[in-house]
Amino acid sequence: MQRFKTIITRALPLVIALGSSLITVFIDLAMLGALGDSAIAGVGLSGFLNTLILAVMLGIVPAVQGLTARGKGQGMEPDKLLRILHSGLLLAVVLGLPMLIICYSVMPYVYGRLASAPGIVEQGLPYLQVLLLAIVAQGMLNSFDGYWNGQGKIKWFMLVLLLINCLKLLGNFILIEGNWGAPALGTKGAALATVIALYSGVLCYLLITIVQTRKVFLSSMVVDQNQLMTLGRIALPVTFQQGLFSLGSVVMFWIYGLIGAAEMAAATVLIRTSMVLLVFASALGKVLATLASNSLGSSHPDDAMQWGWDVTLLGVLGISTLGAPLLFFPEQFLALFLNDVATVQLAIVPVQVIAATTGVVGISFILSNTLFSVGYGKKVALVSFLLRWCLFIPVAWVMVVHLQLGLLQVWVAQTLYGLLLVIILLQMWRAGAWQKKTL
Repeated sequence: MQRFKTIITRALPLVIALGSSLITVFIDLAMLGALGDSAIAGVGLSGFLNTLILAVMLGIVPAVQGLTARGKGQGMEPDKLLRILHSGLLLAVVLGLPMLIICYSVMPYVYGRLASAPGIVEQGLPYLQVLLLAIVAQGMLNSFDGYWNGQGKIKWFMLVLLLINCLKLLGNFILIEGNWGAPALGTKGAALATVIALYSGVLCYLLITIVQTRKVFLSSMVVDQNQLMTLGRIALPVTFQQGLFSLGSVVMFWIYGLIGAAEMAAATVLIRTSMVLLVFASALGKVLATLASNSLGSSHPDDAMQWGWDVTLLGVLGISTLGAPLLFFPEQFLALFLNDVATVQLAIVPVQVIAATTGVVGISFILSNTLFSVGYGKKVALVSFLLRWCLFIPVAWVMVVHLQLGLLQVWVAQTLYGLLLVIILLQMWRAGAWQKKTL
């Protein structure tokens, strides 16, 4: 029971913070839903493209967290731990600025080829172009998240995320429909609110870090090339896996669009719903990454293994409980975000599938985050690539283009793919080869 208490104690600030993200996502959808199906579909496509671009930054989180947690387990001095953060921040700027310039320049040409409906392009492209301005901010936030979560000080993550979500909701209220004398910017206003909120989060994290480490903050601002290379080595498989995963999501969104515009709008709500539930799996993955890395750093590999089983059990029970209301009230839930009755009907059974299976599917998010953090990411990335690109996406394309099947059938196939990935990752964890990995 003490182990479960430890997990819950560490996870609680994450649950509070990510619970606020859950509320923010749904309020965001409701606000944008008032603009129509084209706005929902456009924001959905833009969100996937933005996630694809941000894949370059996603590897920073497990890399910084894994190194920090293992260093803390080994008794590393505070100034040396802080150098890991500085290396992560430098990596975010070096990667982020070129990505911003390149993506902003080419996106008008790319977007029109992915969305054929003029309304979707009109609503989605300006949203994405504004959102791209936050690439560097997201990378820096990832560095701070990894540093503080790696030390088990998750309360700072909670406070910053709560601030970001509150600012985002306030910005949405003001800028989407033009309240308090502001111009009505529609989807562009939602993106601008996100950018302002993310950079405010970076500033807040910076102030917290300076206050908490004021004795060594400036003296630790030394670039350690070996450390930077280690960060890059750990982050690269994550970037590869997340990049291909996000690209696959963009392709899948295009496939949903081949079925119809209503299906594209329904898929946006379905995907965001599953992502919100899986955010809790990602939170538990952060907890497990810290606990397992600490155990490995203090030479207790069996303890690290057991933490995995304990956290995944809690994850399945917790996420399944959160999704349970969607089983019984799917229509009422969907009607909050979709105005068209026919579009709601398309999504009822798929959202029930989400509720029934996301608890188990979430295991893949818990274990993969930890395996990346301990430096065992190459095999995870390879398995994810093979299952998604060599199996699921070709099957989905055949189902839609040749068999003329609809949203429900494709969604069930996507769920089966997720369950297969869980089985393979559980076997990887049980085999224990990751316990012998050195950083």
